[in-house]
Amino acid sequence: MSADNRPSTVAAERILVLSGVTYVFLAMVLGVLFAFVVSHVANSGMKEAWTGIMAAVAIGDSTTVREQFAVIADLSAMRGRIMNSHSHIGASGLLALLLAALLPLTSLSRNTLRLLAWSVVSAVILQFAGVLCAYYFDFQAIYLADLGATILFAGVAIVLCGLLRRGEGAGDLTTYVQSRLNSPASRLLLKAGVTLLLLGMLLGSYLAWLIVSGEETQSLSAVAQSVEHLMEKDVSAAQSAIANFKFTQAKSGINAAAHSHGPVLALFMLLLALLRHRINLGERFFRLFSIAFATLSFALPLWIFLAINFWFNFRFFANYTGVLLACLTLVVIYGAARSKAENNDAAGEEA
Repeated sequence: MSADNRPSTVAAERILVLSGVTYVFLAMVLGVLFAFVVSHVANSGMKEAWTGIMAAVAIGDSTTVREQFAVIADLSAMRGRIMNSHSHIGASGLLALLLAALLPLTSLSRNTLRLLAWSVVSAVILQFAGVLCAYYFDFQAIYLADLGATILFAGVAIVLCGLLRRGEGAGDLTTYVQSRLNSPASRLLLKAGVTLLLLGMLLGSYLAWLIVSGEETQSLSAVAQSVEHLMEKDVSAAQSAIANFKFTQAKSGINAAAHSHGPVLALFMLLLALLRHRINLGERFFRLFSIAFATLSFALPLWIFLAINFWFNFRFFANYTGVLLACLTLVVIYGAARSKAENNDAAGEEA
């Protein structure tokens, strides 16, 4: 029996696919929430706090300086926790999908695979809950996140052992990949994913060149200039220098977001291509979905990059593109939920 048709892996694959896509969807929701609410509130509050600090330093008001720095610290922590949750649950979703794609190539038993699948699901929930609860309730909850990470590490190690022990798996690998990519929609997602990965690497090279060419030095120079202006009692010039520092930092962060979103969406498309048979949607419908998802995946990092480098209102295009991507991911969740464990051919039927 080929690796792709091992009945012992079907239930575990289905659990991992459904949970993995759901976690990616939750990551998208958090990203949209961050873009629409958290980012704007935090940036506005931090800008006001920095302005207040400059004015307070000029008159020697140390109490106000401490209060405003506390505001900056709190807003930074809030933004960091949301982004941490966003990135962790998204990465965990991709990991669950990757494990689902690898399970047919392992030598693990049916019971081990089922236990592995539910352990991964539970570990992601623990990690996500620990990160958020550590900020909103008690920092000791961070140990929940550590426990979840440990379980995920163990799960990956078990799959790796299963891959290493399976002597006949390597012989089936070519047939396995070909059978997973026999759908035109799967091949479309594969090509789009590889192309987006390449473009993400090129953008990363460009951003690295910006840092080397002096963008980071300009940011640090702005801080030094603000101190010099304060020493000269020129509060307005100091506030202007800090505003320049904030803009440079924001530009660097948003450029990094444009760089990071592309490869993540590319990996998601590649994994969907390999797991097409676990998504019970008609081929024609899934092809239309693939075209729409690939188009939006290319558009999102483009809008983010254009927003900070050319016209800031492009951020609205980016925000609504994120909403559309989340809606399309709901379609995949629906298809994964419809997939029957006992019917390996369901994905090829018309919806």
